[in-house]
Formats: sequence, structure tokens, C-alpha cells
Amino acid sequence: MQLDLRYFFALFTDSRRGCLSATGGSSNPSTATLSPKVTVVSRREYHVRQQLTLVNEGPGQPEKQNLWVALIHDLPPYQQVQSLEVLPKDYQLVTDEYGNSYAEFDFSEHPGGTTITVQIDYLVVVNELTYDLSVCEGQLPDEYIQPELHIESTNPQIVDLARDLSQGQETTCQQVRAFIIT
Repeated sequence: MQLDLRYFFALFTDSRRGCLSATGGSSNPSTATLSPKVTVVSRREYHVRQQLTLVNEGPGQPEKQNLWVALIHDLPPYQQVQSLEVLPKDYQLVTDEYGNSYAEFDFSEHPGGTTITVQIDYLVVVNELTYDLSVCEGQLPDEYIQPELHIESTNPQIVDLARDLSQGQETTCQQVRAFIIT
């Protein structure tokens, strides 16, 4: 049995990042095996531009004005950031406790009546993967099923559906297969 997961690009971008656009999408048909269970079927390249414009419409300048912009990052084996260019270049790279990276800008001396544009350009390669689920073993660690922002694993509808789909399935692998086939 094979599960086809196509272009997770949309899942790994975040609306908090301002204006985000992807262009291109050139495909590379080469196939690579990452492990006996995971194969890269194809690769697509995306040129992504994030652009934010800050306008100080007032007469003065702010005492403190910092801007943090979340950066697209590698997420093996799904995507790799091939290049990253950040303008203006005067920023600090910050990484949080979850490994997310941010460009932090200090615009504290942003004079009244002026505009500052932040532009971040990426070349991102997104892999189309297939998974061989014919060999399945192990358990699903609890850390992967805990609720968090945008992961509503305790939602009653989700819990009911999961219970219905996994009814009569003894192992985690059987449950996963039941979810995929449905």
C-alpha cells in the first residue's frame, strides 16, 4: 500500500508572515529513495517573496518599533530552502525554542512621513513523497496526538470519527491504514 503526499508547501507557510506569494513551480522528475519506506517522486521549485510595508504616517518617530518576520525553513524530507535573501540586511536572526527562525528588525528610528519595505526572497524545493506502508511497526507517541493551536485532536467530531474509523483495529498500524483507506 502506498500513501501519496503531494506538495505540502501550503502547510509549511504561515499567514502571520504577511504577504506571501509563490511563483514558478518548476518540476524535477527525478526519483530518490530517502529510506526503504520513503521515496521522493518529484521535486518542485518555488520562488517565494514575502513583502511587508511599514508606513509612519505621523509627524514623529517611534521610541521602539521592532518587527519579527517568521522565516520559511527546511522541513526534511518535505521541503528545503535553497536560498534566502532578506532586505534590509540590517536584522537579527532569532530562533525560538521550537526551532522556528525569525528576522527581527529594529525600526525605532523610523522618521515620520516615511515608508520602509521589508522583502524576503526564497527558493524553496518541495518534494512529492510516497510512503510504503506495507511494513508498519511501533506505536504512535503521545506527543504527536496532543492538542495545540490548529491541531484540534480533542475536538468531539474528530474524536468520534477516529473512534469510528479505528473500531476493530488492534494496532496503531492497522488504525493508520483504516484512516488512509477511508
